[in-house]
Amino acid sequence: MQAAMRIVYKLWHYSLKGIYKYMVMPFKLAMLKECGRKVYIARGTYMDYRNVSLADNVSVGPFCLFMCSRAEIRVGDHVMFGPHVFMITGNHRVDIIGRYMASIADAEKLPENDQPIILAGDNWIG
Repeated sequence: MQAAMRIVYKLWHYSLKGIYKYMVMPFKLAMLKECGRKVYIARGTYMDYRNVSLADNVSVGPFCLFMCSRAEIRVGDHVMFGPHVFMITGNHRVDIIGRYMASIADAEKLPENDQPIILAGDNWIG
């Protein structure tokens, strides 16, 4: 009985991997601002795709979070991300006395509040 359950599990697991690789990931790659060759984005990863650029040979581990406000995230060649990596651009203005952060509009942000994240090639981010 255990052997049969293992076989069923493996069939289910590999069919999900195939569906993700050939049906889901191409849509994710097409939504990126720029996408190089041999890019892999693992399941469970969330990105603001319109502001993320990935170069050649980039691998993004499972459950990563790339959030962009106005600034971009640019990743160079040969970069690997481990699981659960968070990269977030943008910040809140904290220099306006007497106002809550949530009451400050996006148009009131200063340029230094939204700086891009740029990773040159050959990095491992864990």
